[in-house]
Amino acid sequence: MQRSDDSVAPIIIKRKTIINSSAHHGGAWKVAYADFVTAMMAFFMLMWLLNATTEKQRKGLADYFSPTLSINKMLTTQLKNQDPMDPMDSASFASQLAAFSSVEQQVLSNNHLETIKTHLGSSDLLSFTNWIGKFAKVTGPAHFSGTSIDIAISMPESTERAELVVKNEAGSVIFRKLISNDTKEYNWQGEDTAGEIAESGTYQFFVETFKKDASQGETEMAAYQKVKEV
Repeated sequence: MQRSDDSVAPIIIKRKTIINSSAHHGGAWKVAYADFVTAMMAFFMLMWLLNATTEKQRKGLADYFSPTLSINKMLTTQLKNQDPMDPMDSASFASQLAAFSSVEQQVLSNNHLETIKTHLGSSDLLSFTNWIGKFAKVTGPAHFSGTSIDIAISMPESTERAELVVKNEAGSVIFRKLISNDTKEYNWQGEDTAGEIAESGTYQFFVETFKKDASQGETEMAAYQKVKEV
């Protein structure tokens, strides 16, 4: 008697995976060891920096690594808000980090240059404080307040005749006097053409030269003035 198809036993196939015991395994401990060694190196470097640097240098290092700069804040924000299921590619992040570091260094360099410039400017001003109370030769208006003013005289060698001219703030001539061609300095006592003492105010000094009684024009002279401030 023949058996029906329903009574036939099913065929079961078993797949076995053979693991080669001689293959490389157990590499995770090496990664952990490398992390441990790196951490120890960083620790000992930190201890060395704490002992080998001054308080000001340590503050500078702390400011550099703290996320106070806009670039550091940008990177920190980017890492905090990236998609954990699709994080940024390491190569792309390294490229951005290198670019941001370059910009950050440029910003810090500019800040240092500005600091140096400020210090240099301050030192220059301090060096000029020694001029206070001394006299400086200045071409331009001079203030008269009752004390005589020394005027530096210069004129071309071809000058046949020269006159010293003093003008007030309005540009009006208040004093004119003939001077010799070899005059190098003239002490103006504040007198005007009438012999009276001029009022306190600002005055300018000129030398008008003549050749064959023809005026060759006026040239402004320098006066010695006391430095009061810098």
